[in-house]
Amino acid sequence: MDTELVDAFDRRRVQLFVGSGLSTDVFKSADAFADVLLTDVFSHQGSDTCVKELLVESDPRCPAPESMGLEEVAEYYEIYTDSARLVSRIREEYDKTLEPSELHQLLWRLPGVHSIYTTNFDCLIEDAIDEPRQKPEVLTDLRDHRNLPVDRMVFKPHGCARRSRSRNEFVITRDDYLRYRENRPLELIKTIHDLTSKVFLFLGYSLRDLNMRRILIEAQRIASVRCFAVMPDVTAPEVAYWGQHGVRLIRKGAEEFVAEVLDRFPYEESEFTIKAEQRLDAKGRIAEKAIKEVRPLLEVGDHDVFIDAGTTTLAFAGKLIELIRAGAIDGRSLRIITNSSEVLNLCVEELRNLQEEDRPGVVALGGLLRSHTRAITPDRESTVDQWQRLEPKRRQGTLAMMGVSQLSRDGLKIRTRFEKATKSVAVELADHVFVLADHSKFGRSHTPNKEAPFKYADLDPEKMTIITNRPQDVGLDGEGVEVRIK
Repeated sequence: MDTELVDAFDRRRVQLFVGSGLSTDVFKSADAFADVLLTDVFSHQGSDTCVKELLVESDPRCPAPESMGLEEVAEYYEIYTDSARLVSRIREEYDKTLEPSELHQLLWRLPGVHSIYTTNFDCLIEDAIDEPRQKPEVLTDLRDHRNLPVDRMVFKPHGCARRSRSRNEFVITRDDYLRYRENRPLELIKTIHDLTSKVFLFLGYSLRDLNMRRILIEAQRIASVRCFAVMPDVTAPEVAYWGQHGVRLIRKGAEEFVAEVLDRFPYEESEFTIKAEQRLDAKGRIAEKAIKEVRPLLEVGDHDVFIDAGTTTLAFAGKLIELIRAGAIDGRSLRIITNSSEVLNLCVEELRNLQEEDRPGVVALGGLLRSHTRAITPDRESTVDQWQRLEPKRRQGTLAMMGVSQLSRDGLKIRTRFEKATKSVAVELADHVFVLADHSKFGRSHTPNKEAPFKYADLDPEKMTIITNRPQDVGLDGEGVEVRIK
């Protein structure tokens, strides 16, 4: 595998773009759907006919209908019938709840893949995620979204048979492709932005698509484009042509390629990974709000930042490291302390390309690693001792970014007693405490076995801020705890 692509997977910078080649075992291919439109019988000028007959009869010089591509056939179909009938045929063929293939399910297991582009009308990609993992949000018209989902998204710039509401959302005829810039400006801007900031990987896709050619070429004018396309049958001229536009072709089938990636980056299905994939959008938004809260503090001098073990705090760590890498936050003024092996791994992987003098200090508390939570769990005496040995002390103090299993009038609680000591010490020694909790963590659980029995801190209005995604649902009014959301 190309070393640049391996590095992109390793750094979680790959953006998948999935084409109809991955759906043809379940749904009709573009050519097969073109045949459906050619032979669909409708009433025209008082008699039953079809597009194929009309084209043959109209002019002997007209190319054979069988030689036309879908975009040309669809255009004639819309001319001879109407837009509503074309959309209806799209829905009839592709708005079906069919079993996704194993390959569709494996796409979501590729390292760092939480959003997928596709020009397919069917819903196999979004239907390939089983509970309890979070289902992706499907975007077809960006005008309906002030804020894009933080994670777990399927972006359909050509429309969706199940979710698109109007004819304008579908890109299927020649005119649709030619007018893409004026009809879908937001979708074009997003695609070009992602093409120039990520490593695109095309699977099951034909690079003969004229619309994508134009977008690739336009993106290439703006910045360097790094793309890979997995295609088993490509010619030497195609390799040379696409190489000029930043697309490297991989001569393999999609199944073989995905298997190779997963062999190199094995997917671990554990309690932690399943939990990490739940409520991704809420966690991402909480992380963004937490960054907004702590950023003014971090800009005024040296700080220790304790990042607790947990999936929401891990999302915060990712956002913080992004800003350090971009130079928006001075890493030299920070020291990250953590009891999370996941946060530690993130720091190692994402900060390794920074100059050593520009990196924040990173300290991992030592102790027993709990595999199901990825938490390092020293006892209280060891935690205090390790914390006191940290030198030098930071002038502006310590921020603690804390996770929680349950938050109520009684305080902050967790379900595993082994983590209690570290969390308690972090709250006691910190100057500012930020508790990151989505709305599901507030109040008493309605399910007895979901109760969190181990309290690690009281609610402290003097130094504690709770950051959540839905403050209207937290039920802490009148308790003196400031709950912030923006």
